[in-house]
Amino acid sequence: MNFKYQSSFVWIYVLCFFLFLLLGVFFLILFCKEEVRTYQMLPFVVGGKDEVMGIVSSLELEWLEKNKYLLVDGEKKSFTISSVDRKVMKNKSGWQHQIVIHLEVSNYEINDSILIGLLQQKKSFSSLFFHIWKGES
Repeated sequence: MNFKYQSSFVWIYVLCFFLFLLLGVFFLILFCKEEVRTYQMLPFVVGGKDEVMGIVSSLELEWLEKNKYLLVDGEKKSFTISSVDRKVMKNKSGWQHQIVIHLEVSNYEINDSILIGLLQQKKSFSSLFFHIWKGES
């Protein structure tokens, strides 16, 4: 009778061990994968047929020069930089630059405002997890 009581707990221990092992493997896979992409939304104005204009910071200008694609309405579209007027205005964070981008935006008319997503970087799940855990902004 005492033996049956202990054997039922053995199966619970084995089941808990496998669940924790499975959970550990799951978190290991999530922490090693680097699939989370962070985007920054930038405001632009449609200036003509397939052209958008906007004012960006120096860091955002570097990101635009490195990237080949932008997100417009959730769709990935290729673009080319038509012209850049550097140091248009200065604020607390630094110089601002005016940029004209050749981008296909057939759904918009002239002077419509548009939000364009710019890929900043790819982050690992673990860095995002610990960033949220610490509560840093």
